Amino acid sequence: MLLLAPAWGSYDAQVAIADGRPVHVAPGSDGSCAPDLGAIRAAVDPRTQGIVLNTPSNPSGWESALPEIVIQNDLWLISGETYARLVFKGARHASPAAHSPEMLERPARSRRRAVPDRRRRC
Repeated sequence: MLLLAPAWGSYDAQVAIADGRPVHVAPGSDGSCAPDLGAIRAAVDPRTQGIVLNTPSNPSGWESALPEIVIQNDLWLISGETYARLVFKGARHASPAAHSPEMLERPARSRRRAVPDRRRRC
C-alpha cells in the first residue's frame, strides 16, 4: 500500500494489521508538499494494492493525475476526506473521485456527523 507523505500516523499500523506492507512516497522536492507523480509511478509494482491519500494532511491543495495512475494500474484509492469541509476561506475541496467517472466515492459517515455508533452499521 502506497502512503503519500505527509500521512496520518496510524496508517502504517493499519496496513500492517491487514497483512500489507506500507511504502512511503515522499512529496516532490520543490517545497510545495505536492506529491511527486513520478515517484508514485515508480513505487507501483505488481504487489501494490492501492494508494492512501489523507486530507487534511494534503496541505498543498494539489489536483493531479492520481486518478489516472490508480485506474491504469487497477488500484484502490483510499482517500481520507472526512474533514474535507475544513478549507481556507475562498477555497474548495476537490475529491479525487470527482476527476474520473470510473471512480466510486463512498464517504465516511461517523466522524463527519459526530455519531460514533454509526460506525458499526457502515
